[in-house]
Amino acid sequence: MSVESISLSQLTGNVKTALQNNFPFPVWVVGEISEINQNRSGHCYLELIEKEPDTDKIAAKCRATIWTFAFRMIKPYFETTSGETLRAGLKVLVKASVEFHEVYGFSLNITDIDPQFTIGDIARKRALVIKQLQEDGVIEMNQMLSLVIVPQRIAVISSETAAGFGDFTDQLMNNPYGFDFYTHLFPALMQGDQAPQSIINAFEQIYALMEDFDAVVLLRGGGSKSDLSCFDDYGLAYYITQFPLPVITGIGHERDDSVVDMVAHTRLKTPTAVAGFLIESVAAFASQLDDNLNYVKELVQQKLVAKDRQLQDYSFLFQASIKEVMAIHQQKLVLASSHLVHGIRQFNQSRYNQLDRFSASIKTLSTSLLLHETERLQWNQKRLVHGFQQSIKEQEQRLKHLAEKAAWADPQSILERGFSIVIHQGKILKDVQHIQTGDVVNVRLARGQFKGAVDEIKEESH
Repeated sequence: MSVESISLSQLTGNVKTALQNNFPFPVWVVGEISEINQNRSGHCYLELIEKEPDTDKIAAKCRATIWTFAFRMIKPYFETTSGETLRAGLKVLVKASVEFHEVYGFSLNITDIDPQFTIGDIARKRALVIKQLQEDGVIEMNQMLSLVIVPQRIAVISSETAAGFGDFTDQLMNNPYGFDFYTHLFPALMQGDQAPQSIINAFEQIYALMEDFDAVVLLRGGGSKSDLSCFDDYGLAYYITQFPLPVITGIGHERDDSVVDMVAHTRLKTPTAVAGFLIESVAAFASQLDDNLNYVKELVQQKLVAKDRQLQDYSFLFQASIKEVMAIHQQKLVLASSHLVHGIRQFNQSRYNQLDRFSASIKTLSTSLLLHETERLQWNQKRLVHGFQQSIKEQEQRLKHLAEKAAWADPQSILERGFSIVIHQGKILKDVQHIQTGDVVNVRLARGQFKGAVDEIKEESH
């Protein structure tokens, strides 16, 4: 039994005829570029694929060609309008004629590419990444970390050859304030499909040394949208939200922020702006320290002035009190002396009166008795005089003692005893911790004063 058959060329010819009949005009086709190459002649050869919606499984694939005369117009228009380079992984809407060759098979001849479709697809993917981060509840996690007041230990993720990294380092190390910064570069790819994982690897290296750093700086320094598309990667953005150190970006987008910028602790436009931010953060703290120091100095000065006035007041009061006490005791001494003299006079008068009353009887006494009474009278008189003189001496000694105490308390007397007052920068010096070797001090003596430089400092423990 014979089987009806046709040749392979007839079959491929029929397929070609069928395709030409069904697709007589160019059609718009959506696909993802999986491969793209341009040869020396200027022709561009692509491989377009379509993936299943929920997986990365390829549902369809075909070859495509953009001939030189078309590619010269399509490429610059597409890249200028979309801001993207024609590259693998890009989803495109192409206008193509369907072709079938008996030897080379099925292919598309591309005559136009719609840049607006690619722009919309990229924006859609970016919006999906942002939405997923929001649903995960992590988009602000890194922003909730506290950046230290003085960020000086910086881990840098960048390319070793990036101009932005050089600008950042130069501005940071040559800042006008002379602040010291420690930076360590963790190299990573900053564009391309492998960039997100390369940057994550750098973050993992930093994590192992996390205690050595205050913050992480992610630098690139500009580029086209396609160059910077790696910073819209969900995996990289999610990793940054979970990182335990504040992340500062200076990627260099000219217009919109990347997803990485959105999740970072602090987003700045350029690497030099990041350096300026770090410098000004430290400068703000230094300024606050200066303000606090000036406040303390002013407060201490006010306290010293107040204490000096108080000391002067106490000195005047003490001198006045000494004078008052001396006057009171002098009055008491005069009064006591007056009472004593009056008492002696009364006593003598009473004795004289008694002698007068008994003069008659005394005359009758024997000579020995008269002599005895006379001696007794003399002895009593001596005793009273001695007692009076002793009382005067005691009062004079007490008055002298009070006068000596007052003289010892006089500042001039203190200087006369060999003490001196050392003055530094207009203040009385009480502690060697307030001077340094080479400082000039003013030394006040009992008679005159002089200036001298500090040659040696010894601090004595108490």
